[in-house]
Amino acid sequence: MKKILVLLSILLTFSLNAIADRSDEKNDEKKDKKKKPIYYRLNQKFGTNVSHIYRMTEKTKVVRYYEDSSKYEYEREYTYFFKLRASSDYDSDGYQTIKVSIDSLHYYFKDKDAEFSTVTRLGVKKPKHYDLTKTFAINALEFQYRFSRYFDVAAISGEMIEWNREYVTNPRTAPRKEFNRELYQKRYSNETLKHLSDLGKNVLPAVEVEKDSVWTSELNLDINQTSFKGYVNSRMTSLRSESYMLESDINNMEIKDKKYRLEDLKKFATIDSSNIKGNMQYKLHFLGRFEFVEAKVKAILYGKVSAFNFREEIEQETVWDLLNAYRY
Repeated sequence: MKKILVLLSILLTFSLNAIADRSDEKNDEKKDKKKKPIYYRLNQKFGTNVSHIYRMTEKTKVVRYYEDSSKYEYEREYTYFFKLRASSDYDSDGYQTIKVSIDSLHYYFKDKDAEFSTVTRLGVKKPKHYDLTKTFAINALEFQYRFSRYFDVAAISGEMIEWNREYVTNPRTAPRKEFNRELYQKRYSNETLKHLSDLGKNVLPAVEVEKDSVWTSELNLDINQTSFKGYVNSRMTSLRSESYMLESDINNMEIKDKKYRLEDLKKFATIDSSNIKGNMQYKLHFLGRFEFVEAKVKAILYGKVSAFNFREEIEQETVWDLLNAYRY
């Protein structure tokens, strides 16, 4: 009898140990599954024959301090409404043609000499002012760009934009003064048109990423209508029901334009150094369209115009938001 009890005790111990081992194995499997990272593919896509209506609003405040303690300050706010549409899918080279049309402008300006606002509407007379003239130059403009699978605007073209570019560079039709020629050539440049209509700014990563991982990309951004470039660190901050929330930290950027224009003086300046800080936030829908992008930037530029040194402080907030998307 004792032998039977001992045998039963041994068998029970083995059974309990086996059950415990299997339980430990299942717990380990659960832990391994929990530890396995989740990767996300952040895509920007344009559906064929889908029109996206965007509003882009930019608010800028500028204060320029001269070495003789004088200063000049102004602020401007403008809103462009534009449409993006892809008429076909990617071609055999991996590019998609996106058609862009800018159809209206709301504008406000204030400095020590003037304060006014205007809209592009029939019957509304446009005030004569240098800043409005150059801002208005790209209104009611159509062009197209080649969009790559890596979310980069590779080229900008189109009959209307080519005609405007030819007009401001041809010696027979271009403005006689170099300052004015440069001003309009800048407004029709790829950099300006990308700043206006390319919402992704080529920031999205080319590979899958985890939720809190950080990636680096080159950002091109117009600050006070002058092109700057720099490398930024970006990350996905959260997931919502139908969209990704992304963020980029702007720690510094360098001026990209060869000449810096002081339009109130009609003179070119040289920029010796700059200090630029800012942040960008993006809302990217799971279908691949940007529903909201916001850029907040503070810049300090140190430069010289004629024989005078100056420091220019710029605060700029730019918002792109999707108003509508429809297929036809």
